[in-house]
Amino acid sequence: MEQIEQEINIRELIYTIVEKKWLVIAVFLISVIPAILISLAMPHIYELSMFLEPTFIDMTDQGQYLKIDAPQNIRAKIQENTYNLKVIHALNLDPDQAKLRFDVSQPAGSNLVKISMREKADNVEMGIKILHALYAELLNDYKGIIDYKKGIFEKQIIATSAFIAAKKKSITMFEQELISLKNRENALDIDLKDAKAGFRKILENSDRLISEKDNLSTSNVGDNFFELYSNVLVSNIQCIDSLNSHLAETGKEKIKTLAAMVDLDEEINDLQLQMEEARFKKESIQNIKLLQEPEVSLLPVGPNKTKNVAIAGGAGLIFGIFLVFFMKFWEGYKRK
Repeated sequence: MEQIEQEINIRELIYTIVEKKWLVIAVFLISVIPAILISLAMPHIYELSMFLEPTFIDMTDQGQYLKIDAPQNIRAKIQENTYNLKVIHALNLDPDQAKLRFDVSQPAGSNLVKISMREKADNVEMGIKILHALYAELLNDYKGIIDYKKGIFEKQIIATSAFIAAKKKSITMFEQELISLKNRENALDIDLKDAKAGFRKILENSDRLISEKDNLSTSNVGDNFFELYSNVLVSNIQCIDSLNSHLAETGKEKIKTLAAMVDLDEEINDLQLQMEEARFKKESIQNIKLLQEPEVSLLPVGPNKTKNVAIAGGAGLIFGIFLVFFMKFWEGYKRK
């Protein structure tokens, strides 16, 4: 097998290209002109995009907020076409013709999720509907988690409300008991005043009885009278002491009842704070937020006419030069 060696220096290459320049130009134009015409005929492509934000639905014991889902997980679900078929059915699209392709990204340093797609100018409205349908499917997907979390706080609110109602009922009972104690205290106070008044009257008559002691002491009647008088004094003193004791006990019961009512009020306040906190947490639980409604780019993002023409021109130029070299080689081969 014979090997043919051919040495071509740079000057010869340049001379060959210049010599066949019209061929190179012709091939270049044949490549560029159709590319220009095709690019001009191609419809404009617009980008439709929306921004989502995963919300916080809970807090750990360490005070860290928990999101409904990580942005990376949401992006992975969309990129794996998890919702495509649901969107197609929701919009009554033809599954064989509808080819949904979503571009999902996460802006650097944020928890946002950007979802975008590209549509022709005459299909922009349908593209917006598709993005809305995709967002609706995302909401439905996470609705179970939202309902579960809200249900936990709702049960807590109901239980706390029942505790508050029971404690308020206890306060009502204590209020009735307090009224009863006040009535008893008033009655004892009246009895004590009457007992003290009677005792003062007995003491006021003691001087007169002593002055008549000599006349009364001559008979058994006098001894019995003074014995009875002494018993009345002792009985009154005992009665006053008993009433004072009952008043003191009633006062203690009042203080004890009031203290219990104050404790119940404080417990009710604490429970109400817990219930308000549970309500706040329940209302704070929200599904994925739509931070930016689907919108269309102001300028078309495709087709890239300059790029298309440049690629066609470059390919035509390379092919033209290759064709020149091939023709040169073929002529040399034929001569040999």
